[in-house]
Amino acid sequence: MKLMDSSVLKALYEKNIVLVSGMIVTTVIVCATTIKSALFLIYAFSTITFLSIMIASFLPRKIVFTLRIILYTLIASLVYVPVAMLAQHIFNTEVVQFGMYFPLLIVNAMLVSQTEVDYFRISKPKMLCSVIFYILGFDIVVMIFSFIREMISFGTVNGNIVGISLSTESLSKPFGGFILFGLFMAMFRFIMNIIKSWKAKSE
Repeated sequence: MKLMDSSVLKALYEKNIVLVSGMIVTTVIVCATTIKSALFLIYAFSTITFLSIMIASFLPRKIVFTLRIILYTLIASLVYVPVAMLAQHIFNTEVVQFGMYFPLLIVNAMLVSQTEVDYFRISKPKMLCSVIFYILGFDIVVMIFSFIREMISFGTVNGNIVGISLSTESLSKPFGGFILFGLFMAMFRFIMNIIKSWKAKSE
């Protein structure tokens, strides 16, 4: 139980790969503009990353570091093919909108660097738990960010108009995304500091 709790806490907020580590931020800022685009990003990132890391975990550690990184990317490239084929049927519009950012997910930092720093240094059961919750932490952030961004950019939620009289479409652009995400990160750190202070006082 302690293993599960530790992995959840580190992945969901203490070491969130987007809000804390700053991984894959550009893709989130540029592509996650609506709930539909968020769902596609979640599908693509989660599937490619999870399957690639699980397969790569069986590579012998005796292989030199440089070659291992190349093999991780090669594995992700092979995983990308069926993921992209399925995406064409489910998220056809989003695949076109993402452009080069979709295939770039095969070299995301969680796969090519976090694997060596963290995941492959621990036991397989612990690694599986850690990877799942790190990915889940990414998914939650992307969904919340996209929900807020779509609502204040277009006045819609999943394409349905809501009663918001003031909307700023510029926030759907990359420069607007950087501003909004910066505020998002600042708010997250503010809440984290409050939680840490509360825990310190309770102890």
